[in-house]
Amino acid sequence: MVFQKLLKYKIYIGVEKWNCYILHGTSRSLVLRYDDANISVEDGVIKQLKEIEELTLIGKQGVKNVLYVLNRDGFPKLKHFHVESNPELVYLVDFPKQSEPCVAFPHLQTLFLEDLSSLEKICHGQFSSNNFCQLRTIKVYSCVKLKNIFSSSIARHLSQLEEIKVTGCENMEEIFSIVGSENEEIVLEKLDSLSLWNLPKLRSFSYEGEVGSTYDQERQKKDSLMPLFNGKVQFRNLKTLDPREINLKYVFSSSTLGSFVLLQSLDIHYCTVLEEIIRIDDLKNHFELPSLKELRISKCPAMKSLICSDKVTFPSLEEIEISDMDNLKMIWHNQFEDSQNIRTCQKLCKVKVTNCQSLKNLFPASVVRNLWQLQRLNIENCRVWKRS
Repeated sequence: MVFQKLLKYKIYIGVEKWNCYILHGTSRSLVLRYDDANISVEDGVIKQLKEIEELTLIGKQGVKNVLYVLNRDGFPKLKHFHVESNPELVYLVDFPKQSEPCVAFPHLQTLFLEDLSSLEKICHGQFSSNNFCQLRTIKVYSCVKLKNIFSSSIARHLSQLEEIKVTGCENMEEIFSIVGSENEEIVLEKLDSLSLWNLPKLRSFSYEGEVGSTYDQERQKKDSLMPLFNGKVQFRNLKTLDPREINLKYVFSSSTLGSFVLLQSLDIHYCTVLEEIIRIDDLKNHFELPSLKELRISKCPAMKSLICSDKVTFPSLEEIEISDMDNLKMIWHNQFEDSQNIRTCQKLCKVKVTNCQSLKNLFPASVVRNLWQLQRLNIENCRVWKRS
């Protein structure tokens, strides 16, 4: 097959066109399912399509390193890349040590990796600072050997990144790894949405560890005391945060809240050891999430109080949904009398509480007096409830 002279194309090999994987409307795209096609890497289909903009690879390809085998130029025009169900892929990008540093995926905007059971690293080797520099969205599903997404040396250049979603990666320890004495700040200027689901070994969003360190029960216990965010990465534009099934006791520390001033929606579910949303580091000052409008939480049995301190406020909070919190005894801190903290309630318009059998009260009297905007109150299956 000869494709070098094609200017525009949509090629489907091994898939039906109506089972469409092409979603971005590019003019040069290829969907290739190796399992159902009588084709091999050696046939050179991808190598001929040097101007390709959108590429989907499905199934076993006999490839352990996509970039080195399929396109040593680093896919210079590729904008959207989807790799799925390849049990042999070890690295997405890996160049031998003796090779010159390569610019990999300089125009890539979306990266979707799914069900890659042998994937150990997305990037391995020496690369230019322009790697993934246009990346806007990365989604990683069911990559069970993957321990992190990017090293800090790559993460520093992800200035266009808008969305991260990582789910079902049972050995994921951090999203960005920081090795040794790297102290330069990582700033994600445009990251808008962050979803972290079913990551039982996650230690922190960014973790500074030693090369070759191993994961054991003692370290797991120590790491669980860390908040999800430790200040190594700054989030200037994050609006939506959705952690689920992670084994950490805290989401934020009070010292890092300044990085989340635009956060509007917080969903926390199935975090079985979570004790507090915010760990207070400084008892002298007040802290707030000034833009938070929606707070939803469920299935966090270790949590006893939702707003655990009179030092924390959510002045823009409009909606709270709480469900299946077996040990939750109070929503508001029991010393919730300070006028500064009453600001948390003044914009509340919707409260829904379901299946919270240990809840002692819903609103302290000081809060009730300030529920000017409350429009909807829904309480279901809460065995003990009284308005104090």
